[in-house]
Amino acid sequence: TPGSSAPPVEERTLPDDVGGWPMVGADAANTGTAPESGPKAGVTAYWQFEADDRIATDPAVVDGTVYVGSHDDHVYALDATDGSELWAADHGIEETAPAVVDGTVYLATHPGVIALSATDGTQRWSAELSGAELSAPSVVDGTVYLGLWDDNVYALDAADGTEQWRFDTGDDLPGSPAVADGTVFIATEGGTVYALDATDGTQQWRVATDASVDAPVSVADDTVYAGMGADVYA
Repeated sequence: TPGSSAPPVEERTLPDDVGGWPMVGADAANTGTAPESGPKAGVTAYWQFEADDRIATDPAVVDGTVYVGSHDDHVYALDATDGSELWAADHGIEETAPAVVDGTVYLATHPGVIALSATDGTQRWSAELSGAELSAPSVVDGTVYLGLWDDNVYALDAADGTEQWRFDTGDDLPGSPAVADGTVFIATEGGTVYALDATDGTQQWRVATDASVDAPVSVADDTVYAGMGADVYA
């Protein structure tokens, strides 16, 4: 196999369904919150997994499995309790966090998006897009949303990858979209925040700032939060 697991450092017991972090930002709204609690004291490493090159993505953790991409051109599925490799799929350099929803792993790669079986890593579909750099996907209600450095926000059918709509912002999109209550929120590198209808991509509103953006926006309690330069906007 491409990677290798080191022996566990310390024995422990975790529930078989440990998870709660299926995509970047924890959920489609990028809230960064999860139902599980993290360690509070006596923190130590329980296991480690070594790929053949550096790990290039944030992990997604769903139903006892850790999904992560590496610069060795592989996507890995690891047992969350001991780090053992469940499968590895060769699909090119992965640099954005996977999203794992309803038994499917969605990944933004070069030059598009792929969907893999969460069980064994077999490819279900691929969609070639025009932008060289892509954001991590957000997946909600059967649709995959992501932004590209070709200035466009894309919505793809989660079942087969067909394009449902695209919206041209006229600027690069460095962060993943946040999706909440039927609206897609995304910020451009130039500091404009857009709200788009999740169904057809029509613009609902936009707010321009004079700051640059290099991170996703988050949505909570009817408010959009964005880090821009040295400031946080709400």
